[in-house]
Amino acid sequence: MNRSSPLEATTVDELGYDPQHPFTDDDITIRNPTVGAQAQMRYNVTERWTSQTAVSFSSASSEGYYSYLWDGAKSEDTFSRFVSEQDETTTGTAVQQNLIGDVSILGTDNDVVAGIEFFHDRVSNQNSGFRGAGQETVPSSGSSNLSESDIESALEGVSRNDQTTKQSRYSAYASDVVTIIPELSVMASLRLDHFAQEGDVSTDEDDYNQTTLSPKFGVIVKPLPDRVSIFGNYMNGFQNVEPQTEEGKTKTFEPERANQWEVGVKTKLFDDRLETTLSYYDITVSNKVRSSPDNPDVSIQDGEVQSRGVELSTTAAPVEGLQIIAGYSYNDSKNKKTDADFQGRRPEEAGPKYLVNGWARYRFSEGLLDGFGIGFGGNYASENVIMNQEDTGQFALDSYTVFNASVSYETGSYRIDLKVDNLTDKEYYKGWKTVNPQAPRSVKASASYSF
Repeated sequence: MNRSSPLEATTVDELGYDPQHPFTDDDITIRNPTVGAQAQMRYNVTERWTSQTAVSFSSASSEGYYSYLWDGAKSEDTFSRFVSEQDETTTGTAVQQNLIGDVSILGTDNDVVAGIEFFHDRVSNQNSGFRGAGQETVPSSGSSNLSESDIESALEGVSRNDQTTKQSRYSAYASDVVTIIPELSVMASLRLDHFAQEGDVSTDEDDYNQTTLSPKFGVIVKPLPDRVSIFGNYMNGFQNVEPQTEEGKTKTFEPERANQWEVGVKTKLFDDRLETTLSYYDITVSNKVRSSPDNPDVSIQDGEVQSRGVELSTTAAPVEGLQIIAGYSYNDSKNKKTDADFQGRRPEEAGPKYLVNGWARYRFSEGLLDGFGIGFGGNYASENVIMNQEDTGQFALDSYTVFNASVSYETGSYRIDLKVDNLTDKEYYKGWKTVNPQAPRSVKASASYSF
């Protein structure tokens, strides 16, 4: 969507978008191969202390042609098309060492976790720049689709990136859950993070380092042990902000801060056949970078966003072989202090206000159907306002409900699963200032063997 001009449509229906119409030929493809590996080792140092070591590696690439349509606001149904050839690889390496203990201090039980962690991320970017490749109309005018030769012509002579960026994070943390009496436990933890960005390895101008502390505290009260628990916690989080070049100088920022308060209750009833968790949270994100109201070319760091909500999750096993899982969430999010165009509005990245999910599965345990299982469930999301600005207006994606179903058979070491996602072939969308059609009905089959 155009983010600087008044919207010409406010819903997908008004836009006239058809997710079944291809705007490119079949030879326009993009591959996203991923590889991941992890190794763990646990070692009992003593009866009360355990060492846990984890090493992981990941790699993700994008290879091929990428295209998108942009509302250039030239006419109600005309969209400019832009293309790029993608060639980018991201690799990550992580090493974590934990020491886990169960010790008695001053007559109290203490569950202690202390550890260190190292993470390194490397991005190799050989992408081409974006170039215009004609226009399209929505709804489609029936014109020929974009071909590989069209993209090659559009990208002829375009410059390509040749950039490698690196960043590292060094962390140390400790947590202690103290059981004062069986009905009362308290928790305190502290995490220290040192973030080191090399940025573009060919220059030192975007390098920066930041060190930040994050505390967390919690309490659990059990008025009815093993049946009802009441909990509350406070957690502090942060996100590093990269330096920016303003007025010919490099400007650095403090990390953005998030402070979360949460209270709730957990229950286990009817011989653990019904488990429920209900919680209320309040999150304030402060120190957000925004444009100065006096000079839009200068950034200041006083933005604030508040989110409040309720979450409910339930797991039930009313009869032998039947399991039901359900969840509900409500989120009220608002820009408390930001640019004038967004002030007082729901953030565009907040997503739907209401989410509901449910899944029921029944497994037969006797007779001719012994080993067979059936499942059915779905997900609901309310309206999602993906553009919400004073100068452009609002664009909303419709609410949707998607159903899924499965059939399985398990015997001994073998298991076979057949699952249908989006059972009714529902047309629905997600996005953030973009309109992204989601997958139609699909059927997945899998087989596994355990030994």
